[in-house]
Amino acid sequence: MVTIEKPRVGAVILAAGQGRRMGADINKPYLMLHGLPIVYYALARFGSSSLMDEIVLVVRESEAQHVQEQILNKHAFNKRIKVVIGGAERQDSACNGLRAISSESVLIHDGVRPFFSSDLLKRLTEAANEHKAVIPALKATDTLIVSSKENMTEKVVDRSQVWRVQTPQLFKTSLVREALSKAQESGQQFTDDASAVLTMCGVKAKVIEGEEWNIKITTPWDLQLAECLGRTLLV
Repeated sequence: MVTIEKPRVGAVILAAGQGRRMGADINKPYLMLHGLPIVYYALARFGSSSLMDEIVLVVRESEAQHVQEQILNKHAFNKRIKVVIGGAERQDSACNGLRAISSESVLIHDGVRPFFSSDLLKRLTEAANEHKAVIPALKATDTLIVSSKENMTEKVVDRSQVWRVQTPQLFKTSLVREALSKAQESGQQFTDDASAVLTMCGVKAKVIEGEEWNIKITTPWDLQLAECLGRTLLV
């Protein structure tokens, strides 16, 4: 009898957000960056990695045809990309994407982070040999404060224990599915998947060093910064 092995590592790329802060006519992942849609770069990075066995792209239903015709049909990617329709919130979209994944481990990534490296993927997957959850993050370097509702200083936060969390984040697929399912059932919403895993399942993520250039393009200023970074990182 032939045994069919399950894919080892999959990726879920989230590109179904509404992007209100960008103030553009189209969703952020499809804005152009050096002549290509922002989400193209994440698709290409995952697609070219020998570590990836499957890729799922989560999009809004109204943009699915655009994605298929203007991105997937126009560009050659090294792996088949499965398109899934997202939900009302980021967490809903992550759940939908995870339903389409059969891999034992999964990387969940924001589609508007174009500059993560192959080295980061390698370090994430290596750390996953010992940990059920692994996230990239950068230590805070600025002074951090908590303010009142009137924007008056309340207290200073110890920045030595504060990190700025990035994506992609890697999890055992069964773990993150359980965490997000419990969050949905309880009506809780989380802005990232590591928070859901910690709160709903009590599993702490291993933190590894992120990358300064792995920015999230959220505002017009971020897009201008990405244009500058791209002159170096996309050559």
